[in-house]
Amino acid sequence: MNLLLVALGGAFGSVARYGVAAILHRPYAIFYINVFGSFLLGLIMVFLMRHVQESKSMQLLLGVGFCGGFTTFSTFSMEAWEMFAADKFTQAFTYIGASVVCSILGFGLGAYLAKTI
Repeated sequence: MNLLLVALGGAFGSVARYGVAAILHRPYAIFYINVFGSFLLGLIMVFLMRHVQESKSMQLLLGVGFCGGFTTFSTFSMEAWEMFAADKFTQAFTYIGASVVCSILGFGLGAYLAKTI
């Protein structure tokens, strides 16, 4: 059952990522997706732990599945590599640094907001 929950959430997360990326266009779409996905993961996980008795199934569906399918490190890595390959070093390092820092801050903000609900 756990695998089914992760697979179902991952399918919806992947479709959501594809839709958002199609609207926002590369390379910054993945940046926004990763930051928002980190925020969403922080919000979901802390909220579920605080307010839902048996939250394991919801954590698997929404946290591991949906957020795992929605965000993507592999695409982020590919886009950073493409910037390096195009000799856009400043853009690449800015993209990498901002993605990491903003995604961590996004998670923290989501976790903080979940504690206030």
